Amino acid sequence: MANTLNVSHTVVGVTDKFILLTNVNIPEHLLDIHTLPDIVSRIKRLIEKYYSPSSQTTFEVTGSYELVFKGQVSTIWKGSFRPRDPKVPCIQEFIAVTNGFVANLTALLSNRHYIEQKLRSVKNKDTQFEFVRLISIIINIQGYISKNHFSVVELGLKYPKKYGRRNIVTYPLY
Repeated sequence: MANTLNVSHTVVGVTDKFILLTNVNIPEHLLDIHTLPDIVSRIKRLIEKYYSPSSQTTFEVTGSYELVFKGQVSTIWKGSFRPRDPKVPCIQEFIAVTNGFVANLTALLSNRHYIEQKLRSVKNKDTQFEFVRLISIIINIQGYISKNHFSVVELGLKYPKKYGRRNIVTYPLY
């Protein structure tokens, strides 16, 4: 699905609330100065629809990208490359969604050089992987919602009682 503009939602239970987790996948071919403002505006509308103003909504920017191991074997990675160091190569760490969301995110995603430099930072770590190419950008959005919030019902999200799998709802970003 790295080649399609889509949205995935799931929930994680915490005490008397849920954390609504949303990933928006933006394929590399859509990272264009002409298409980005519209795409980021649609993401903002999605946030306004499914997260309440009191949900403490934050977002981070990561990606899906190709790495080569020891110059030989190609691997596709999503999100953070190193689980013990989640800031590498995070393009933008978690920050609050603010009024400047559309302008700021559009500017960030328009700077292809900056994005690739952040992803290439893997090379400076103790690893034998090297960045090859960007496949897609992933906008990870998180916020608290009540367990009876309309988003849970509208999206058909269910949280498993014990060890079951969370359901994930995926659809194109309109």
